[in-house]
Formats: sequence, structure tokens, C-alpha cells
Amino acid sequence: MKRRTIKPILVMLLLCLMMIFVGSCSTAHVEIDRDGSGTATVTIAKGEGISENTIRDEMRELFESVGIASDGDEHRLTMESLTESEEYYTVVISFKRIQYIKGIGSFGYQDSTVFLEDNNATQSLKNWSEGNYGSFQSYTGNIYKFEKSDALAFDPVHVESGNKILVNPTEAQRQAGASGFLDRDGLLSQHKRGKAFTFFLADLDGLQSITFSFKGNVIAYGGQNVEMVDESTITVRPVAVNANIKGLDENGNPVISDETVNCFIGCVYFQLEFSPVLMWTLIIGGAALVIFIILGIVKGWFKKFVHSKKTKNFFRNYDLYVMMIPTIVLLVLFMYMPMSGVIMAFKNYRIEDGMFGSEWASYGGFKNFYDLFTNPAVDFWRLTGNTFMLALLRFIFGFVCAVFLALLFSYLKPGRFKKWVQTISYFPYFISWLTISGIAYLFLGSDGILNDLVGMFGGEAIQWYTEPRYWRTILTFTYIWKTVGYSTIVYLAAITAINPALYEAARIDGAGRMGQLWHITIPGLLPVIGVQIIFSLGNLVKDDIDQIYTMTQGGATALRDTTEVLGMVIYKQRGNVSAYSSTTAMGLLQGLVALVLVSVSNKIVKKFGVEGAY
Repeated sequence: MKRRTIKPILVMLLLCLMMIFVGSCSTAHVEIDRDGSGTATVTIAKGEGISENTIRDEMRELFESVGIASDGDEHRLTMESLTESEEYYTVVISFKRIQYIKGIGSFGYQDSTVFLEDNNATQSLKNWSEGNYGSFQSYTGNIYKFEKSDALAFDPVHVESGNKILVNPTEAQRQAGASGFLDRDGLLSQHKRGKAFTFFLADLDGLQSITFSFKGNVIAYGGQNVEMVDESTITVRPVAVNANIKGLDENGNPVISDETVNCFIGCVYFQLEFSPVLMWTLIIGGAALVIFIILGIVKGWFKKFVHSKKTKNFFRNYDLYVMMIPTIVLLVLFMYMPMSGVIMAFKNYRIEDGMFGSEWASYGGFKNFYDLFTNPAVDFWRLTGNTFMLALLRFIFGFVCAVFLALLFSYLKPGRFKKWVQTISYFPYFISWLTISGIAYLFLGSDGILNDLVGMFGGEAIQWYTEPRYWRTILTFTYIWKTVGYSTIVYLAAITAINPALYEAARIDGAGRMGQLWHITIPGLLPVIGVQIIFSLGNLVKDDIDQIYTMTQGGATALRDTTEVLGMVIYKQRGNVSAYSSTTAMGLLQGLVALVLVSVSNKIVKKFGVEGAY
């Protein structure tokens, strides 16, 4: 089949969720849901070269194109069914929010109040009302530039009165009492559930009409060849528009031509009907509440509750519960309410739709997680491996060094020397990683202390900041140096809490220091060690961004093979709205794995007879 012959079908598939063949007698019925998604039912008259196989093949090939044109979402269009009758093929296509479908013309679907605040949307409608449709780039790469024509200008018609409402009235018309369609006090601002839908589709030869159905009543509509069918439906027929088309031929050479193309142009303002989901939720919830109250009265639930010991205890200690309110409020506001943001992990987050208004991701909301494991650009397994390895090294060596240092401190006699040693060991903990990175550079720089020592023994200088193989050791060493002294506090406190009488008894029985260590000190430390192990294992999927980012001088690319971790990727995506969903999914996955590790390690520790964290 010739490319020119099938092009109209492909365009409809990509942008209006329809298929049109040149020369065929076709119609399309588009049903738009409350959020802008919906279905399109397209009837295509049978003709030469048109078969079920050709339709499926072209759809399979070009659904990828709509994904590229529509911000890389390959699932924006999905074919639900393809049936054949005696004279037509009927195709049912589901689509995500129509306002984000790109490749031919443009679509807008917004709340009326948001539409009024969107300068691009209002300016586009003003231009259309003057017959100026500008230009756009189709999915094929062709650039269409349309000539301005007063014959193509339009103003919306108010359904109730039948009068036209000027989109952009002149000052004289305003003084005469005309109210603009886009004015702050105009028609768009009068309905809280109002929706503004604008559409401009081009080069759809063979399509006789498009019918749009909405979940609500049409208040005003405008455009070229637009008619009301019923209170929630309009039909649009094409209008011929002159266009200058720039594209490439089969050999890749630029081609410019002037053609007349069929366009569908218009705007609709309608008021959403009351949500049936909300209505049934209220009905079912109200019915359940009534049933609960009746059963509570009949079976005496309320009476038992009032006279129960827990209720009496509550009123007896009401002052204590009142004192808990500020803490509970703070927990809810700053701990639990922000957790609602994890919903972004299951959505295609757009800042204009908000966190809860954004559309759900594909694969039942799990596309962002699927991409983490399958997208080579993310390289999730390398990031996870680096995160786990660095955390494991910190856990093993940090834990051993902290316990060993605490034991050494316990053998020091109380006095000034012990205080000074402990203070010096704690001091690095209070130094920022930025300062430590500067200290490290004095040692690791090209002219640093370590390279000076290497040169003294005749070796070649090492470029530490371009050699990734050294950095797991460097990061582990600097982490231990900074934190080991402070980490000894909890172990030293546990050693201090051991009953001194046990040591006295051990010495009487002939136990030396090693015997006391293995039979008294270590067993006395086990409860604390158990809890520390539980929380440390939970941190195996956590990374210290402060350390890694500053020590590697902003996450140097040369070191990313061993130092780039999950948190680093999340941090680098700050300000990139398009990556909010994927990075939220990454963070949520980290949290879930940490939860599993903590739960499993807690059970394992309890199996060894040590008290767990909970």
C-alpha cells in the first residue's frame, strides 16, 4: 500500500485515536471521560488494499510513533478490538488523556479555571478565533504552516441563548457591553465543574465526521462546521485549509509544497455531570453507617463500649491523652501525610495535573518499576550493586571497629586521659563531609601527600579522582574515621551497665581478661549488638549522599562505576519533573527492601535468643 494512501489512517491512530484511509467513507465517535481519557470507535469502509492484516500491521508499527511524539509514552493508544462487517471495519481504540496526544494539530482539555490561567491555551484560542492556526509538526516530521484566513475565524455559541460569545472582543465592543469568552468574569469562570476542550486536527482526508461525546452538558461550542447532536455531543465536519508543508522525500531531501488539507477545528465548554463513583460511594457509605448505628443500638454495642474498662480508663487518664495530641498532630503532618507522595511512583506525574490528578502509569501503575529493571539507561542493577556493596563494607568494618574501640575504652582507667581519648575519637563525627572532602583532597590530589610519598619511593603518581577501583576503600575508610568514635557510645554504655560483681566472681574463679571478655562482656553486649545489627541491615540499601557527593567532587563521571548509587541518581534528578515518578519508584523500592531486611533480621536475631528491636 502506498505511503500516501495509508497516511490518513496513521494520523488518526496517532492523534485522534482513529483510522482513516484516503478515499474511504469513514466516521469516528470519540467518547471522552472525565479526566480526558476515553475510547474512539472508528468505522472504515472497505476498499482496495484495505484488510484486517494491513490495519493491524500499520497500527503495530505506528503506535510506537505516537509514543515518541507523546513524550515517549508508548501505551498512549491501545487497540481494544477490530471487527469486520459486510461493508466496514470497526476499530475500537482506548486512549489516555487526549490533551497529551501529539503528532497532528493540538488538543486541550482543562478545568475552565485552569484554562483561563494558561497563557498558551488562551492565546491559542484567541488566534483560532481570528482564523490564525499557526503551524505544527506532525508525527512524520512534516511541518505544516497554515495561512491566516478571516473565513476560518469563529466565536463560541452559547447553547442556552443561541448567541455568540466573542473570544477576544475589542475595546469598543467591551464598552458596548460585550463580555469576552476568556474574561475573568466571563462564561468560563461561572461553573466550578466546567471543562474547556479545544481541538485542531489536520490532513485527515477521507474522514467525513468526528463525533465527540462528553461526560456532561455542553454550555458553549464553536468552530468550523460544528453542530450540536444532543446536550452532551457534538459533530464536526472537515473544512479545507491552505497549508505550506515542509518535509523530506524518500531520499531524505527537503521538499516544500502548498496543499489544501482537511482540518477539524473547534472548542467546547461543558459542565461535568456529578461523578457516579462519588455518588455510589456516598450511597454505600451512608447505608453502611445507618446499618452500623441500627446494629449498635439493637445489639448494645454502644452501651458495652461506654461501660468498658478501656473507655473508663481513657476518661480516667484523659489529661495524658490530651498531652499526646500535639505529638500525634506533628507525626501526622510531618511523617504520615508526606508519605502520600509515594503515589507518584504509580503515576505519570505532570506538574500541571498535580500528584493525585496525574494519570496512572501503564501496566496497572507499575510501569515505573518495570522501567527500573529493564531500561538500560537506568542501569538499576549496577546502582543497586554499588549501593549494597558500599553499605555492606560500612556495616562490617564500622561494626567491628566500633565494638573493638569500645572494648579498648572500657579497659582504660577512669581519668583525664580516658576523657581526652574519647573526646578526640568523637570529634570527627561533628566535622561536615564537605570539610572532610577538603582534607581528603590534601592527601589524594595530584600533588597531594600520598603522591608525594609514592614519589619518594620512586613510584608513579596515582590519579585518585579518575581511578574508580580505589574508591570503595576510600569511602569506607573515611566513613569509619568519621563515625567510629561516636558509634562506640552505645556499646560503651552497654559495657558500663554490666554488673561489676560478675567480673569479681570471674576473677575469683581464675578468669583472665580474655576469659572475662568472652564469658561476660560479649554476652552482655549481645542485646545491643542485636539491635544494632537489625538497623544496620536495614541500611544495606541506603546510601550516604553527603559523603559520596562531596568526596567524589559532585559524583564525578570517571568514578561512577563504583560510586554511583541509587540516592545519587535521585538527587541529580532534582528539578526534572519528568523524572519524579521514576525516582519516587526508586526511593519506594529502597524503603520496601529496607523494611523486609529489618523484619527478617529481627526474626533471625530472636532465633539466637537475643532480644530484637520489636
